[in-house]
Formats: sequence, C-alpha cells, structure tokens
Amino acid sequence: MNGYWNYIPLFRYLIPFIAGIIICLNFQFSQLWLNYLFYASAIIFTTLQLYPKTAASFSLQPFYGILLHLTLFLAGIVLVIHDTPIYRDNYFYHQADSTSLFQCRITQPPEITTKNIRLYVDVTAHLNNNKQTPTIGKSILYIPLDSTNQHQLVYGDIIVVKNVFRQPDPPKNPHAFNYQTYLYNQKIYYTAFLKQHEYQFTGINKAQPIWQFIFRIKANFIHNLETHLHDPDALAVAQTLIIGQKSVLDEEVKQAYANTGTMHILAVSGLHVGILFIILEVLFKPFSFFQKKQSKAALIKTILILIIIWMYTCLSGLSASVNRSAVMFTFLAIGKTYERQTNTFNILFLSMLILLIDDPYQITQVGFQLSYIAVGGIVFFQPIISKLWYPKNKLLQYIWGMTSVSLAAQLATSPISFFYFHQFPNYFLLSNIVAIPVSFVVLVLGLAFFAMGTIPFIGNWIAFLLEWSLRIMNFTIIKIEQLPHALTTGLYLETPEIIICYVALIYLGAFLALKEKRFLFKALISCILISGFITSRKITNNQSTHFTFYSVKNQSAILFKNGENALMWSDTSGILTIPEFKFQISADFVAQGIFTPHIGQFTFPDTCFSDVDLCYQFPYLVFGEKVIFVVTPENRNQLPVDGRTVDYVLLHHNPYIKVEKLLETFPNAVFVADNTNSWKSNSYWKLKFDGSGVHFHSLRDQGALEVGM
Repeated sequence: MNGYWNYIPLFRYLIPFIAGIIICLNFQFSQLWLNYLFYASAIIFTTLQLYPKTAASFSLQPFYGILLHLTLFLAGIVLVIHDTPIYRDNYFYHQADSTSLFQCRITQPPEITTKNIRLYVDVTAHLNNNKQTPTIGKSILYIPLDSTNQHQLVYGDIIVVKNVFRQPDPPKNPHAFNYQTYLYNQKIYYTAFLKQHEYQFTGINKAQPIWQFIFRIKANFIHNLETHLHDPDALAVAQTLIIGQKSVLDEEVKQAYANTGTMHILAVSGLHVGILFIILEVLFKPFSFFQKKQSKAALIKTILILIIIWMYTCLSGLSASVNRSAVMFTFLAIGKTYERQTNTFNILFLSMLILLIDDPYQITQVGFQLSYIAVGGIVFFQPIISKLWYPKNKLLQYIWGMTSVSLAAQLATSPISFFYFHQFPNYFLLSNIVAIPVSFVVLVLGLAFFAMGTIPFIGNWIAFLLEWSLRIMNFTIIKIEQLPHALTTGLYLETPEIIICYVALIYLGAFLALKEKRFLFKALISCILISGFITSRKITNNQSTHFTFYSVKNQSAILFKNGENALMWSDTSGILTIPEFKFQISADFVAQGIFTPHIGQFTFPDTCFSDVDLCYQFPYLVFGEKVIFVVTPENRNQLPVDGRTVDYVLLHHNPYIKVEKLLETFPNAVFVADNTNSWKSNSYWKLKFDGSGVHFHSLRDQGALEVGM
C-alpha cells in the first residue's frame, strides 16, 4: 500500500495544504508575519532545488520533505488570509457609521421568497460627505415584496442603501445550525433588511455581458418549462435537476429525496456532467474524422465539448459539485484526446486543488465535502465491491453495477452524513436503482427540451415525456419513503469519530484490495475506538441530569432530562412537529441521545412524572431540588408571600409586572423571559434587571439556558 501513494502524489501534497486552510479558518489567523514566513520557506525550497547535487542528496531528503510540507501548510494559511475580505483595510464596514451610505451591485438574479426579495450584492463604494471611497465585500439584502413597485430590480443594477447592516445572529440553541458561520464561510459578515425608504435605485446597470447572457438563457428556459409543465412538483424538480434552481423545490419533496438517499440526483453534480459528456460523445460519434486521436479535428471536438460543459456549469449556478465535475471531465477529455492514461485519483485531487486555490472557503461547504468523498469512495470501493460477484445475466449485471456504485458511495459518505444529518436511508439501494436511470432519462429530455423546446410540436412532445418521467420519479421516491422503517434517525458522530471512521474505511479497503491481514487488524482497532467513543458518550448522556430553557419562536420550551428519561414542557402538545423546533432543537436531542420525549403542557392538571422526577402544580414546576415559578398574566397579582425557595422565575406571555415587585418576592431567583413575550416587555425587563445587578436571562436575545443539577 505504501507504494501506491507514489502514484497519487497530489494526495500527499494536499494534506498539509488543506490542514493549513482548516486551521486558519478555525483560528482566524491574520498576522502579517505568516506571509513572510511562507515567502521565506518557498524561496528557500525553490533555491535549493536549483542545485541538483544538493537536491539529490539522500541525507537531505527528510529536510526537503519537511520544508515542502511546511511550505504547503503555510500556503493554505496565506491563501485564506488573502481570500478573507474582512482582513483588508478597504472592507466596506470598517469605516462605516450611522450616516454612511453604500453603493451595491446586484451579482445574481433576485430570489423571491414568501415575504422578501433576496439580493446578493457586492458593496462597491462607501458614500460619506459627498465622498465616494471604493470598497470590497459581499452582503445579502432583504427587501419586502411590497416595496418593489417602483422598479423591478435585475442582475447588475446599482443601488444605494443606508447603513442598516448588522451581523447575523449566532445560533440560539445548542447544536443548532449555525447560520452565522454558514454566511461567514461565504465571506458574508453583514446583512441588511431594508425598508422602502432605505434604498434607492440609481438607474445604472453594470452587468457583465457574459453573465447577463447566461442569466437570460436560464430565465427563458425556466419560462418555457413553466409554460409546458403543469405538475408543480414535476416543474420544481425539473428546474432543480436540470439547472440547479433549488429554491423552488417543495419542502416535502426535498425531504422525500433526502430520506431515500437520492438527494444527489437533485444537486447538479458529476452525475449530470457525466451524462452530458456521454451525450456529446454520442453526438460526435457518427463523424469519423472527429475520432482520430491527436488530430486537429479531435482537438476541435474536445474544445466544443468543454465549451458546452462549462456553459452548462455556468447555467447551473457554478456549485462546488458541478465545478469539481467540470474540472475533472476537462482533464479526462484532454487526456482522452492525447491518449494519456492518468490516475483517476490524481485528476480528482487536481480538481480539488484548483478549486481550493480559487476559493479555499469551499472546504467548509457540505456539498463540496460530500461530492469529493462520494467520488473518492466510488473510485476506491466500487471496483472492490463489483468483483465480489460476476452475474452472467445482462439485467443482473446492470443491477449489480448500479448496486456496487450505490454501495461504494453510501459507504464513503455515511460517516459525514451522520455528522451533518443524523440519519440513514435504509432503502437507498432500491431508490437509487430506480431513480438514477430515470434521472438519466429526465436529464436527456431536459437538455433536448433546452435545445428544441421552442420548436412547435417537437417541443410539446419532449415536454410531455419530460413531465411524465418526472412524475414517475417523484411518485417512486415518495412511495419508497413511505415504506415501513425507511429511515433510521438519531445517528450522531463527533469530529474525532468521523476521522477514525475514515481511517477504518481506508484500512478496510486496503484489506479487501491487498488481502493483507494487518490492514484488517487496524480496521478492527479503529472500529473498537469508535465504539469506545460512542459508548462513553452514551454513558455520560444516561447519567446526565439537567433542564434547558430553549429559545423557540413564539413558544416556551423547557426540556427536563433525568438520566435516560426526558420530558418536554411547552405551550402546545405539537411542539415536536413545528418547523422551528426541528430546525433549532432536534439536533440537540440527537446529541443527548433523546428520541421522543414525553410532552407536558402548562394547561395540564396538577401531576407528577416520577421517571423524570418532575412535579407540576401551577404555577410551580419542581424538578428534583430545583423550583421554577411561572409568572403569567393570570397569576401576576397572586405571587407567593415568601418566594425565597424559588430558584428560577419564568416570565411567560407578557405578565405586566414591575421588576421591583419580582425582586422583593423572589430575592434568590434567576429570572428568565421566554419567547412568548413581546419585544417591548423583553426590553423593559432587560433594562431594569441589568440595572439591579440581578441575573436575568432573555431567551430571545441570549439564546438557550442550560442548568445542570
């Protein structure tokens, strides 16, 4: 196995380079001396290579190896520093004040949501005291739908906005999706919600002609699809699958594809670029003069294929997965033209290197990670799996081929999928065997409709076939999702466990390929380590006793956990089904090993839950030795005479009560305001409690509060 690494040198070089990127992203280095250190190490390494005798010296090889890896490591750090706009002096918000105005250029066609229009912009200038200073930086602007009557904003428009920018809020609950970090990894540090009087169109449009042309083609294609496809779900999937227009996809349909392990079909990726590459090869095949290797005609064919592939890449939105695929197929096409045999892993790693040099922040994108891991898994494991059985029947050969590809991809991506999504699609083999060939037909018909959709009669027939193909695929995926036990949920892995999982997979693959027992032994050791981590976490969770006030929109949600037992206390019995809960709290449940807790409500009669050690007698919640008193509009005038035994006071549903009275009644308590209170009440309490020096916690502003026992 050691000798195999010599065939994929890019992998060895990528490791320190990616390590530098990840470390810089996590620790936010911005020091100037790191640049000088990188330049110094690069110059020393290059200079030493100019002396062949010195470079060939066997005794100096370890030094050269260390110096090369140090240079690549520093290159990753320096690349991130140079690609982070907020580190630069001309970042737009550095010199901003309350009177500042900003000039912004819209960089994508506006996206319409249920309430707003979302604008992705470059902030190109800071306007202050009739002075215009060039700036850099990206942002997202949100404009209410009813404020766009004066002008229909389009890609390239220049608008001037007031300084109402603010940083995105961090997550309010433990283990919740961090939207702030998500935007930071797109180099967006400030966003703005604009009212009608806070922005103005300048009448200037500075669209780049090539992108304007691509966006116009995309808009025309979407219009043709909307004209010919009548099923809304089929239309949404068509836009998503063919050109990557994900925002139109219905949440239930998206969830069905995710729960059956076929979400990759909807993400324009290597599958789609590969299908396009095959179609183009078939179209050129009848012309024999294009098939001569190393000829001018073959070169022209390759150039035409690559132009079409990259046009499609731009049309689909230049996502990380399709970028990777386009780069990879570019090298494959060139290698095929000149009869060069190249290692697929080297092509994969070269495409990764190119994309990371262009934008090192891509390493943080889930799609980017899944894309490369899936392709790497297919290249590594699929040949091994396919050799386990050699069916003679052609139909079985096709099914086994699809199965081996799906198994390889799922095997490689499962650990990272557990980390991000905490679930496993049990019928992924069945859904992929059905969905992949149908998606092939859909994409072929979609591209045919793109080319001939405006031709009378022909366009109608293609649209008819396209719509029914989409209906069949959607119907099949939804039916598979509805099968019993289609999804395993509650799966949870932490970062060290993910790393060990991939070490185990590599050793397992090495054992299957090389048949050396030492690799099987190392794979088993890795599995034992993973089991140890998981068991240790489970024991810790089962011994944990605490309660948590969650921050959920317009709800009060308190989790009481006593060992293996848990109870969720709220205003409504349907708290576990509301979207806000699933988005904000379900990940914390998974991390704590909680599946379906009992539900308690403030409207319950007096009762005790012995398994959780919780008693409820309105307005008291007694959990172990902790006492929570709930203040509502109904009981605000009926406070206890002596509240010294109360540990926490929950302010619920705007109980208009003076802070002085609360402090007098509950001298030893921590005061908590949940999200059922108005902004006005919350602000009043925050002002008064902060002035008194008493511990006050606003769930709306400060997020969840966890109390250990």
